[in-house]
Amino acid sequence: FEWLDNTPINGSGDMDCTSDTDTVRQRSILATLYYHTNGDNWANCDAIIPGGEGAIAPCDFMTARWLGSNSVCFWFGITCSRGNMVTGINLDENNLVGSVPYELGFLESLQVIDFDGNLDTGELNFLSGTIPTTLGLLANLMSLDLDSNDVMGPLPDELFDATRMSALDLDSNMLSGTLNGARFLDFPQLEILFLENNQFSGPLPPEIADLSVLRLVRLERNGFKGTIPDEWADFEQLLVLFLNNNDISGTIPTFFGEMDDLQQLSLFSTGLSGPVPTELGQLQ
Repeated sequence: FEWLDNTPINGSGDMDCTSDTDTVRQRSILATLYYHTNGDNWANCDAIIPGGEGAIAPCDFMTARWLGSNSVCFWFGITCSRGNMVTGINLDENNLVGSVPYELGFLESLQVIDFDGNLDTGELNFLSGTIPTTLGLLANLMSLDLDSNDVMGPLPDELFDATRMSALDLDSNMLSGTLNGARFLDFPQLEILFLENNQFSGPLPPEIADLSVLRLVRLERNGFKGTIPDEWADFEQLLVLFLNNNDISGTIPTFFGEMDDLQQLSLFSTGLSGPVPTELGQLQ
């Protein structure tokens, strides 16, 4: 408990946590993350095991090793505000094995969660389970990156309560279900939506075209069906749209050629038919 509080035990033998409840909460939650993701076998900056031969994984600084007595703000992958509140956790490509603990939803200042892997280099994480509903409690969360893991299940409805989300990167998992387009409107600042290489199904959500700053959309390699929504003509700043390897049908809409900002459009390996609209020749 002295480690948890990071303050000396008082003379009576009791721990005085009242002066820094945030310290206790953050250390407890991050310790839970460590043990939930098999931290002793991380690729970088695992903990020094008491009574053992020490940590195994490389680490640039001893103070960056997890579960040390120093402030969590020094731990590998942790970013803090000036007030020592945890604002970011970046543990990408770090051999995380396990699941995302629901306790992360109680890090009130958290803005960035990055647990992605890299399929190209083989530096991976191996997170499974579902996306915790408690992440919707994070009023400051702006970026959630879990790509290249084994996370499954639908997108929890509660996630859309994190209304400051600007980047949602969940590609290359085993996520499934249909997309509730109306709930995406609760992400008015969303710029990046990467859901490719999952098991989503149902129609493409027409409502996402109402997200005025959405620029990058990747939905390829899923099981989406139906036609490309007419409402997508309302995209204002779309740069990239990948829909390949889905069961979508119908024809290629001519409105794509009227999107001044569109730079990449991928529609191969779909059920689209008919001629390529001449309007597409207007794309830069």
